[in-house]
Amino acid sequence: MRFTEKALSFFNTLSPQEQAYVREYLFENPVKGFVTADKIVEILKTRTVIQQSEEIEAKDVSPQLEFFEHRYNSSNTRTTSSIEDFIKYFRNRFERIKILFSGFDDKYPEVEIKDLKEKQKFSLVCMVYDKLKTKNGNLSFQCEDLTGIKQFILRKDSPLFKWASEEVLKDDIIRIKGTWLGSIGIIEDIEFPDVRPQSLPTVEDDIAIMYISDTHFGSKYLAKKAIQRLLDALQGKNDLLGDLRKKIKYIMIGGDNVDGIGIYPNQEKELEEVDIEGQYKLFDAFLSEIPDYIEKIVIPGNHDAVRRAEPSEAIDPSYFTTDVHLLPNPAYVKAHGLLHLLYHGTSLDSYIASIPRLSYENPVDGAVEMLRRRHLSSIYGYNLITPLPMDFLVIDMVPHVFQTGHVHRVGVKKHRGVIVLNSGAFQEQTPYQAKQNLIPTPGEVYIFTPKQKKFFKVNFLE
Repeated sequence: MRFTEKALSFFNTLSPQEQAYVREYLFENPVKGFVTADKIVEILKTRTVIQQSEEIEAKDVSPQLEFFEHRYNSSNTRTTSSIEDFIKYFRNRFERIKILFSGFDDKYPEVEIKDLKEKQKFSLVCMVYDKLKTKNGNLSFQCEDLTGIKQFILRKDSPLFKWASEEVLKDDIIRIKGTWLGSIGIIEDIEFPDVRPQSLPTVEDDIAIMYISDTHFGSKYLAKKAIQRLLDALQGKNDLLGDLRKKIKYIMIGGDNVDGIGIYPNQEKELEEVDIEGQYKLFDAFLSEIPDYIEKIVIPGNHDAVRRAEPSEAIDPSYFTTDVHLLPNPAYVKAHGLLHLLYHGTSLDSYIASIPRLSYENPVDGAVEMLRRRHLSSIYGYNLITPLPMDFLVIDMVPHVFQTGHVHRVGVKKHRGVIVLNSGAFQEQTPYQAKQNLIPTPGEVYIFTPKQKKFFKVNFLE
């Protein structure tokens, strides 16, 4: 088997799988003389035809799932919620986020607060204890690290002033650079620990992943028509999914699976099923209608029968007869090489309330702020948290896909290569949402094909 120079150069650009196919083809079908580049192209076309005719469906693909259950289990979730527990909790948060800042600047040497010196250029990581405007219009930060607390000023003529006024929040862990003047520091730059740019891995199997959340079984406002159309589509009884139906291998379900009991005043008036076990029977029946070859991954939300404060444990398996993967909130799971961070998204309320440019119309922008801060609920006091010895809300593993729910609106965008997705709802607008002018997108579902790196949105309500 001899190649022309051009053919050899082209052959070396092929993937190992393509090279192996060309070699096997030529072994079975010898060519007289030299193999040309055009001949290689011709051979590869036969490979494409074979692949199309032998397309493998998701039911014939083995699941590739990896869980990280050691991160959060019964042995490390005990706390008395004492002052000492909260101190340990915030120290753990600070220490783990501090090491996530990347890069160094020779102009601004890294120091701790206790080591600040007169007229010294400095770079330090600290937590924002307080933020306020001074009488002369500057912005004053009280910042602390493990060695002390000091005042730092951002002048009103700084190009960072408007941004910092609106977007740097109390309890944020930031890196500030500037000059120390003896009693105060003048801020010249502010950084968040943000995720580093990344790319998605290559996935050979032509599978798809569906993302849903907030089904709220038991609610009078359950979008039953959309639920049934979804199940019919997965079972091949309608054509809403088209060619995607046979590709779906995983369904990520992001919490608020049932409507719960006593979540808000007078909730019983909006319930069709007033018993929590009855609600989970409805959810379990829904899961049982999903084809068995599809892996179902479920985390809880603030309406589920788990601890309200985050992080929360997985839902009790005794509620289920269906084969389902029950994970805590938040949870990491790797599916076919794609690392997912699943978080119900309760803290979206606090980010939307605190940063003026954010809104419920585009909830993924709030999720991006979590990635930027490397924390799922950085604003203390708004969203309930449990002071565990380790802060499981720190985003120390950068995911390929970050899924949230909670606010009942779909959305997707990329942030530094991370797919940020809000998975909508299967509950129609409630009276509370109507009063708040919150317009949900019930029945709208995103599906991702990792091989092609493409998203598809399907509306099961219309």
